[in-house]
Amino acid sequence: MSRRVQRQKQQQQQTPPAPPRRGLWALYKNITPRHRILLGMSFMGFSMLGLWVSDKLEQRFPAPADSRVTHVTHDDAGLTESPQRSDKR
Repeated sequence: MSRRVQRQKQQQQQTPPAPPRRGLWALYKNITPRHRILLGMSFMGFSMLGLWVSDKLEQRFPAPADSRVTHVTHDDAGLTESPQRSDKR
């Protein structure tokens, strides 16, 4: 064998194996409890900020009147329809 082939085999034998892949849950559980709480609180804060900003944008830039969704409550639906009985006495 040539020296080049021998050197390549030696380099292949010397490389350490790759560490095992860990899942997302294992990475999360590896974080300290204090940082897990801070991470969760930051996600909740970011979500609340997004809801607040979307409400403010909706107030500032309302949708045109024809594209708005009209909601019908159960009380309103009950006033327009009369109950029908299956057995008429």
